[in-house]
Amino acid sequence: MIKAVLFKEVTAPLITEKKQKKVLENFNKLIKAKETMGVNVVIINPQKMREINKRYRQRDKVTDVLSFRYGPETGEVYICYDEVRKTAGGFAELLVHGLLHLVGYDHETNKKDAAKMFNKQQLILNYGN
Repeated sequence: MIKAVLFKEVTAPLITEKKQKKVLENFNKLIKAKETMGVNVVIINPQKMREINKRYRQRDKVTDVLSFRYGPETGEVYICYDEVRKTAGGFAELLVHGLLHLVGYDHETNKKDAAKMFNKQQLILNYGN
């Protein structure tokens, strides 16, 4: 089970508490993680996202979401506020994307894994609608 805490370095309305709760409930119902993980979700500006991406992934550019797992019970998801506005599914989509990375999904290794991850992402976002 994923338990998330939202931190904002950028003040902006991104997702209602009700919607965030629904997204996390859907995620937990469909993923069925074996352990409970506490996740900090940090909303940052493009400059900070670029800095983190360059430092940890050696990619000198802004990206929408980065995930870091620090052990079996702790992780962080960084979401770039400016990228939320460019994403069709908005904050919820990026949150689910980051959480999927924390539980082992990957879309950069090969097309099969990418399809699996993006299909799961859409399933979670559309569950119960």
